[in-house]
Amino acid sequence: MAAQEAGLRHVEGKLQFGGWLKMKYHLFYCSCCRLFLRQSALIDKALHNHKGTIAGTPVHKMRDEKKADIQEKINAEI
Repeated sequence: MAAQEAGLRHVEGKLQFGGWLKMKYHLFYCSCCRLFLRQSALIDKALHNHKGTIAGTPVHKMRDEKKADIQEKINAEI
């Protein structure tokens, strides 16, 4: 198992003690994997903070008059 995968499993709470120990040993000397796990944690935090804004209410709202105008144009094309 790669250290990155082990690190991600550790974050999810799905890593057993033996795998955790091997991961810690690897991370002791591998700066690339440490950087990967740090960046992954930042991405997870950013997604968690913006979870409501991504699928929630839209940032931009269209006026009802504009919606009606577009609907009239669609109906005229049909």
